[in-house]
Amino acid sequence: SEPYVDANGNGEFDGLWLFGGKTPATGVHTDLEARALAFRQGDITVAIVYADAIGLLWADIERVRQHPALAGLAIDHVIVGATHAHSTPDPVGLWGPSEFKSGRSEAYVTTLVDACAAAVADAVAGLTPAHMQIASTLLINDPADPMSRTDQWAKDLRDPIIMDPTLTIARFVRADAPTTTIGTLINWADHPEASHYAANPVVVSAHYPHWLRQVTEDGLRAGD
Repeated sequence: SEPYVDANGNGEFDGLWLFGGKTPATGVHTDLEARALAFRQGDITVAIVYADAIGLLWADIERVRQHPALAGLAIDHVIVGATHAHSTPDPVGLWGPSEFKSGRSEAYVTTLVDACAAAVADAVAGLTPAHMQIASTLLINDPADPMSRTDQWAKDLRDPIIMDPTLTIARFVRADAPTTTIGTLINWADHPEASHYAANPVVVSAHYPHWLRQVTEDGLRAGD
């Protein structure tokens, strides 16, 4: 019964539906992004792209790989993944306005696919000789217990209790300017879902990946 903008003029409420079902987004907390890194050794080129999404269908992954924006770039393989952020629009079709109606918006999924392809093309265009630096640590409370939880940030709520507290960072720097970062790849097996249970769970959010990217690229701002 609330007013809404009928952008496509079909007389229906075309919401962006979030995880959980029957949950249309009412606002935007953070932008959603697609980020990519490209690697070339000899005549082999591989790209990795991850999108802020709860998941991706295989057909949409193939749409990224076959996207016209990547034609002629001689990419041998594209790895496409999702951050699994729960407070993102449903690209799968499981969480619509009812159990019997899809929450998938084709227009939104097309935007997502285009963004992934654009990120890959940008990464390939920026290829430059580089060195890789690796750092890894365990995000645990008790160094003597590698399975100890990290307070409110990493835990397993379901049996069997299994978690990987390893945080690994690969930093890529210019070969001719080793203090200049080209890109950073972060691997952390943490589930970005807490914002779904926040006081205002119906806003679009990339969850902690947004803030992790921001701090990695820009550092901590005064007062943070």
